[in-house]
Amino acid sequence: MKKRGKYLLILVFTIILFSFIQFGFADLFTVITQGDFNNGTYSNTEYNVSGFVQLSAGNLTGNYTSKVFDGAENTTWNNLTWIEGVPYGEDLPANEAVETVLGGANMTGNILLMHLNETSGQFIDSSGHSNTGNIIGEVHYNQPGKLGQGVMFNRTTATAIQMTGTTDFDVGDTLSVEFWFKRRNTGNFGDASTSEVFVREGTTSFVLGIIWHVIGIANNQHIRFGIKTGTGKTIDTASTFNDTNWHHIAAVYNSSDMLLYVDGVFENSTTHTGNLAASTNNITIGTITNQFAPNATMDEVAIYNRSLTAAEILNHYKRGALKLNLSVQSCDDSVCSGESFTSVDDATPQQLSIASNRYFQYKFDFETDNISYTPELYNVTLDYKSVFPNMTSMDLMGKVSNTSITINLINGHENSSTYVEYGSTSGAAGSYSDTTTVQNVTNDTLIEFDITGLTTNTVYYYRVRSKRLDESTYATTDERSFRTRRASYPFNFTLISDMHVDPTWPETSADLKKILANMSLNDNSDFVMSLGDNIQPGVGDGAINNETWATSEYVLLRESLHPDYNSIPFLMAIGNWEGEPGWIDSTNLSLARSIRQKFVPNPTNTTYVQGGGDYEDYYAFTWGNALFIVLNVMSYTPVNPSDNSMENWTLGSTQLTWFNNTLKNATEPWKFVIIHHTAGGNWTGAAAAAWTKYGRGGGRAAYSGEQATIQQMMVDNDVRIMFLGHDHLFTDMIENKTHYIVVGNAGYGLAFTAGYGSYYNDSKGRAKVEVLSDEITKVYYITEEELSSANVTIDRMPPRINIVSPSNDSGDTDGNITFIFNVTDASTIENCTFFFNNAINQSNTSMVKDLNTNFTINNLAAGNYAWFINCTDYNFNTNYVVNYTFHGGNYTPNMNTTGLRTFSVITNSEFSGNTTDLSQVNVSNISNLIMEVPSLGMINFTTNVDLSNGTNLDNNVNISQNRIEVNSTALPELNTTATLTLYNLTFTNPRVLKDGAVCSDCTEVSYTNNNFIFNVTSFSIYTAGETPTATAGTSTSGSGVQGGETPPPESEEGPNSFLVDYDYLEIREIELELGDTIKFIWDEITLEIIIENTEERKVDINEDGYSDVLITFSETEGIITAKLEKIEPRLSPELREGIQLNKNLKTFGLIGLVILIGIIALGTFFAIKSIGHGHYHKKKK
Repeated sequence: MKKRGKYLLILVFTIILFSFIQFGFADLFTVITQGDFNNGTYSNTEYNVSGFVQLSAGNLTGNYTSKVFDGAENTTWNNLTWIEGVPYGEDLPANEAVETVLGGANMTGNILLMHLNETSGQFIDSSGHSNTGNIIGEVHYNQPGKLGQGVMFNRTTATAIQMTGTTDFDVGDTLSVEFWFKRRNTGNFGDASTSEVFVREGTTSFVLGIIWHVIGIANNQHIRFGIKTGTGKTIDTASTFNDTNWHHIAAVYNSSDMLLYVDGVFENSTTHTGNLAASTNNITIGTITNQFAPNATMDEVAIYNRSLTAAEILNHYKRGALKLNLSVQSCDDSVCSGESFTSVDDATPQQLSIASNRYFQYKFDFETDNISYTPELYNVTLDYKSVFPNMTSMDLMGKVSNTSITINLINGHENSSTYVEYGSTSGAAGSYSDTTTVQNVTNDTLIEFDITGLTTNTVYYYRVRSKRLDESTYATTDERSFRTRRASYPFNFTLISDMHVDPTWPETSADLKKILANMSLNDNSDFVMSLGDNIQPGVGDGAINNETWATSEYVLLRESLHPDYNSIPFLMAIGNWEGEPGWIDSTNLSLARSIRQKFVPNPTNTTYVQGGGDYEDYYAFTWGNALFIVLNVMSYTPVNPSDNSMENWTLGSTQLTWFNNTLKNATEPWKFVIIHHTAGGNWTGAAAAAWTKYGRGGGRAAYSGEQATIQQMMVDNDVRIMFLGHDHLFTDMIENKTHYIVVGNAGYGLAFTAGYGSYYNDSKGRAKVEVLSDEITKVYYITEEELSSANVTIDRMPPRINIVSPSNDSGDTDGNITFIFNVTDASTIENCTFFFNNAINQSNTSMVKDLNTNFTINNLAAGNYAWFINCTDYNFNTNYVVNYTFHGGNYTPNMNTTGLRTFSVITNSEFSGNTTDLSQVNVSNISNLIMEVPSLGMINFTTNVDLSNGTNLDNNVNISQNRIEVNSTALPELNTTATLTLYNLTFTNPRVLKDGAVCSDCTEVSYTNNNFIFNVTSFSIYTAGETPTATAGTSTSGSGVQGGETPPPESEEGPNSFLVDYDYLEIREIELELGDTIKFIWDEITLEIIIENTEERKVDINEDGYSDVLITFSETEGIITAKLEKIEPRLSPELREGIQLNKNLKTFGLIGLVILIGIIALGTFFAIKSIGHGHYHKKKK
């Protein structure tokens, strides 16, 4: 191998990304032949001449350990690939996939695939057919399964996973069902009539297919497979299952045969033909019938609309019955002394995550459930890459916007040719879509690549390719990634401060490495930002006058920003130790700026639309829905405050104006201000004057010097957080609604704690910030030991108040009101206050979020009342390990109000039934207001009514027997149109009376079942009276109506009783049933008859011996129709005697005839009744 020269590349990507540059060439070790495998060690394993390693005969377990591979130099071991007999231990593939590996599954025709790995809720169908499983009864999730997790069923009750029946399960004449199961215990359970149902379509009959476990005497502990085409048919396994081992069952119907397989082996078959009946029956795993659930745990249930082959079934069995478990180790010596194997995922290929070392070794553990089968290990390929060159610095990535990024590198100590390749798809799967131009640069020279034309909120992958100018092949770094600016929430970022990296304090850089390595692994941050004091070049508020020393500190800083794991951009603010105070001479200030910009490039004043300073020392940008403003309190303060007063601290007029305008123009909900320390100071205790001048105090300095102006700008523009460093501790102090959060220290352990009410300074660490929504941002302080030691949740939105009752503008009927509400918020509720008629009535300072609570007022008189509720929160939450939030009395909570609401007390306790529930309506505009007293009457107002002033309905509305009245003088709002109903009247033909007289503007609607309904146009006293009947001598019309009256309806008097008025009867047909009653009314006589048969009958209503009505019957399709006909004329006995007399006196001639006519006329006024064929009784009024 050609010896490679060593040279240094320092990658600088300006917001900044960490990782070693690792150039090198990919190489492979392969183990294919018996000779290759024989270089390793067999334990209860052996090489099969067919080309694979297997278990030795008679062994259920064993292992194979490879030789130690030598990478010749420090090596990255990338991935391990091997071939195995089948994909051991892997779930069946989803979405009807066809695996192309050895022994892979063909899932074509798979219509249900339940892996049963869920821990709660529904079970997901992985077949791609979305046949989601719902739970019936009790199932036990998350049980040890054959492949991952399984589900255990409850034998004693109906318990099942049920899928809705769809056309997916109309399988025609081919079907396969397979699953794993494990009995919960052994023994004989029940008799032959008791079954354990595993998989079924339908409930009680064969439809698609049934597999159940029959427990009993005749078929004790066999598996049975049943289907139904034209007829049903079943077959049983030869095997019984009286053990608690896992077993694989497969049942197949191939249009001519039914077959059963147990643990991959064919067991039984029978012939059968025909299509399985199509249906929409639900599919169940288990059963919905009590005591038929499987006494077992199940796993990996699959249904197919085709017949599986015997080979497929065997391979599916082997997936679960055999195991091939991989473990690996990298070593610093050729015999791997002192190292230990680490188990990794058992799926091939396996991307390795293992320390870079020269040597490497792997081991496979073999296991089988079945002595007849062994795992098979074929070719093994090991991909590795020499670490070249060995770097001691990091790459930095910056100026990320929505469409661009700058990758900035500082070349190493040899001339090189370098470019970047990138794309939105990982290059590991192929080539990158784009490359930059190649730059040839001399040693120790800046290289910068500006990449534009990117897509917003997109992850891009890249790697740097470089070679020495005298080489022909490019070496390649590991792949890294970055994200263009996010469009919204959620996102994370990390803050560090006060590292004070210095060669004389090596522990500072070591601690920083550890903190950032953990951040890279665990924070999922889009970028990291330092709040200043990154280096320690002499005097904290003085100049850099030694370029060599300052450069060495920045080099050490770059080497410290070194997580090997992820790509994380980096920005910084200017602290008091960067050597850039505004009061030093311009030469030294320019030197400090140039060194910083070389090693840690920040956004320029044109990088983002928000602009910034000319020297990359203050700037603003948006990320997601948040605005970040980074301020510089050092470089624009012209007089040293430490020698004078904290009043000298200033952003300078240009920066201050830019800051104010940036805030005013911002539309983002969250605005984060980042600064090293306040533009003021406030310190107590020892050296109070000195530390105050030095800008200490965090939030306690909110109203000092120019910081008071900044504070007011933040309040005016809803800035909720200012992040600070400088005091080397973590704390959160609230001023008004702005949180002053000091983010701790990431390198220099000295803390300045005097005067702080609450703080954490026990360990170095970082602040992780989670921006979750428009409402919530969480800040965690995570120590160097990776412990979350403090946190605060900042809530920028007020509580949400949900009123349960009463509804706005609603009514109350008894004057006792309970105001029920609940409050939702991210923070602790501080207080809820109830205002009644514009005065504080009650308060609750112990609110529990999201639970209903109430305020109550009693004994209110009728009237209209106004009310509202105000709730405040603490705008922060402390439900974590330790809270370090405090405020100095200037705290303003978030407050929300329900707004003014009203209700009216309207007493109506005397009304019930269908009476309108006034608590559920807007009482200022009630439509169809109903007031009812059951059995007496009801008012239904037909125009909208306004009762919002409150009133006493009990005193002004009366509904009594045959009487409805409204005091329209007291209640003019009720003097409107309405429909009235009087219940339980006894009139035959009632009419409406208004104030005792016939109502001329009322409209009668109906009189049915003694309930009289009529409409009115206004209100007074309404009653009903009988409509007078015509008197004798009044002329009659052809219809039999006397005196021009409208006859009363011949109506039903109940569901089985019919009312007939003889005076108006000519011919009438009635549909009735045997047992029904006909009630005849004639003048003051009432006769009721019960229809017991359909024989013709005559009815004598007045019992004078002569028939008055003829009733005949007909029946069509079971319906009986009674025809009633009046018999005319009706002759009294006196009249008949007169006729006989006339015969005797016929000789009397004309005189006798005149007398006869007179007698006939007189006889027509007698009442005649005739008894019909039914039973009857008479009733006189």
